[in-house]
Amino acid sequence: MESYPLKIRNGKMVCPPGVPPVININPVSNPIQYDFSKKSADLTAAMRRENNYNPYAGMADTATGGMRHDEVVTSLSIEWQIFESPDLGQACMQYKSVSVTVTLSPVVYVAQEFSKPPCRDAVIEHELKHIEVDRRIMNAYVQAVGTLVKRAVDQTGVIGPVSIAAVEDYKTTTLEQVKQAMRDRKAALEQDQYNLQAEVDSRAEYDRISAICKGPVRLER
Repeated sequence: MESYPLKIRNGKMVCPPGVPPVININPVSNPIQYDFSKKSADLTAAMRRENNYNPYAGMADTATGGMRHDEVVTSLSIEWQIFESPDLGQACMQYKSVSVTVTLSPVVYVAQEFSKPPCRDAVIEHELKHIEVDRRIMNAYVQAVGTLVKRAVDQTGVIGPVSIAAVEDYKTTTLEQVKQAMRDRKAALEQDQYNLQAEVDSRAEYDRISAICKGPVRLER
């Protein structure tokens, strides 16, 4: 809570003028981790749980050679500047800072059965193409989040005067509104991501890697 020269008009607290908050958008792309410990059957089971696109659909003799796990994780924190008039039971609120961290932590899995060169190298090269798409989507999301947060801050401005008892409810409601806007934008970008990943998973690409690995290879995303 902070104080400022208290002004009262018609029995209500007069809120101070708004001050632009500090906005921090922090993209974090962690180093790629590699896991060669899983068997092809394990990766196939994981693929079925995620219901990934497969250009070899209907071909039971394909084996899963590799896949990647790479999801954008977002955290949001808001710091408020709150002015109170305990005598009136009123408060004014405004954003002090908004911080968003967008994190990508890619893991490439190569099945034990395909973990020797040159097959391993072909599988890794393919999965890295998927990660490159993920990073492009992440960059687009970071830019979109920056725009969303600034718009939310500008639209909200100074809140009040409100009942001191209602301050926490306003915090919760405002936080959820920003989170929902971010979720909606992420959902739209995920469709773009799916389409771009499907282009990486072309039949020609799989045929090329299957030739290197001396047999049909399924590569998941």
